[in-house]
Amino acid sequence: MLVITLILIYFQFLSTIILSEEFDHKLRSSKMISQKIIILFCIILIFLLTLSCDDKMSSQLEKNKEIVRYIMEEGVNKQNLDVFDDILGENYIRHCQAMPPDYQEIKGVETMRQFLSQHFSAFPDWHEEIIFMVAEGDKVAYISRGTGTQTGSLGQIPATGKFVSVDNYIIQRLENGKIVESWVSWDNIYYLNQLGLLPGNL
Repeated sequence: MLVITLILIYFQFLSTIILSEEFDHKLRSSKMISQKIIILFCIILIFLLTLSCDDKMSSQLEKNKEIVRYIMEEGVNKQNLDVFDDILGENYIRHCQAMPPDYQEIKGVETMRQFLSQHFSAFPDWHEEIIFMVAEGDKVAYISRGTGTQTGSLGQIPATGKFVSVDNYIIQRLENGKIVESWVSWDNIYYLNQLGLLPGNL
């Protein structure tokens, strides 16, 4: 609304200058007046089209952020794996160098479901809260704080009964309303230290 108001003020100012006495001698012929009107109309049209494109882009960015919030609340925090079937793209891939070699790239929805199922079994009370989010183009980047107690085995790591709190740094790429690619990272030393898995609890 503020942008529209500023544009209208600008055009009013421009019209005043064009029709002022200073330029009166340039506008005496009807042909020149018509040319000025056409130019002014084109400028207005360009601004309105630009504004419309910006609105559409802003709307799409908000939709992408809503998709990420939805999969976090309904999929992760409610541990509903069916949500991932709906939101992840068919050729989904997840990149994470903090994971063991076999899980540094997770390809496909079913493989992602298996990974999440193991994680939720290890941390039945796992919960994540988004504390920062920004969107640009086809990507949404955010920081989420994950918390939970490891009461189940995590791969070859037996249950420790330890509570952890770790910040995850995530980028999601979306296509046609689906998340098709993820990049995930966190402080693994801090995470493992909370579980008591590092020598001397570094």
